[in-house]
Amino acid sequence: MLIRETAIDTNTNAVFSETHIFEAFTDSRNDLFKACQKEYVRCVSPILIETRYGTKVAGWVFQKKDHYEDTNEPFIRETWVEVQ
Repeated sequence: MLIRETAIDTNTNAVFSETHIFEAFTDSRNDLFKACQKEYVRCVSPILIETRYGTKVAGWVFQKKDHYEDTNEPFIRETWVEVQ
């Protein structure tokens, strides 16, 4: 299973981190989801795509509170985990 992760600062709507597509540690979507919950905390929505067979879950959007390194001010970090 291949995945890509994109981290977004929701205060500024800026992408500050994006990985290349890489192989996940597991082939189980359930195990991947649980690992992402541990790391990125709260799942706020699925990533949905339309196919000719209907709607498919293509990943998840997670949110957690984070802090800027330079000012230590809080912000909401959103991480999009796309599964391919």
